[in-house]
Amino acid sequence: MASPHALKERAFGLKYVCGGVSESIIYRSFEFFLGGILSKVIHFEICVDDPKRAISFYEKAFGWKIQKFDDPTMDYWLIEAGEKEEPGINGALLPRRPKMPPTTNTINVKDIDAALKLIKKNGGKQFDEKMEIPNVGTFAYCTDSEGNLIGVLQPKGGMM
Repeated sequence: MASPHALKERAFGLKYVCGGVSESIIYRSFEFFLGGILSKVIHFEICVDDPKRAISFYEKAFGWKIQKFDDPTMDYWLIEAGEKEEPGINGALLPRRPKMPPTTNTINVKDIDAALKLIKKNGGKQFDEKMEIPNVGTFAYCTDSEGNLIGVLQPKGGMM
């Protein structure tokens, strides 16, 4: 039988390092177990009251490149938050909606239907209907067991 530390490492992407009497946990960046694979946070969304003002702020304060998503039916601006070679993820700005938190992270999943079942089975809820995003994949907002909003994305063509 596997040790509790080995189970946690496999289930949550945590690495335990013994340091004498105490242990420290080294988290692998934003990874956790979902549907038999390690699923990384691959995208963030920042909800804003004034997109024009927010775009100006993030471009000037952080040097981010922000451009409107190529879909006239969506108020959505893509953020390139650094060079591809740099660590980190890219995201988006969108107008604030009722009951939306200020920031949402999106998690890459292999099978969105299986992920939604696991989310519900483990105390989470599906926030709204899943949707197809053209040339991107299938997406849904959910809440975790603590009520935090998260996104899950099954990318077109498989894992990102």
